[in-house]
Amino acid sequence: MPLTSQDQPVRLVEQAWRKDDPDPKALACYGVLWQEGTPQAPDRSQMWLRFVTGRPVSAITIQFLEWCGERLSKQGKTHWLLIWDNASWHKSQMVRTWIRAHNRQVKQTGKGVRILPFLLPTRASLAQPDRTQMGPRQAECRRTERGAFGQATCRTDLCVLQVSL
Repeated sequence: MPLTSQDQPVRLVEQAWRKDDPDPKALACYGVLWQEGTPQAPDRSQMWLRFVTGRPVSAITIQFLEWCGERLSKQGKTHWLLIWDNASWHKSQMVRTWIRAHNRQVKQTGKGVRILPFLLPTRASLAQPDRTQMGPRQAECRRTERGAFGQATCRTDLCVLQVSL
């Protein structure tokens, strides 16, 4: 959590909207928390954020994915395991189509970062986390990653994805 100069946490304060207010009504934040290192000693010290006016929609999500992909490519990364929730702008037809086309282009040219998106479970029993209802996505995860990367462990029942590249 960000701290102020007096080492106090920064707090958001809800303000009432006025009709004559020139600022936008909505502000969306796109963010990625990066995890590198081993599962036993993960490094989660890096976060990328972008703020946009308006609501989060598919077109803005694609712009964010492009921005992250460019930055990852400059770092020499070739694959991005993206784990996100089931927000409509994450799983929209427009975003899925763009990711497929993007990955096809990366494969053909050998330049860029492949994006491997995984949605978190929509329903999970907190009392029995080992019995999360995943459906075909879990099988697809195991099939795809083992073929592409050799050693892969997909523990989507606990919302954790570990891949050895």
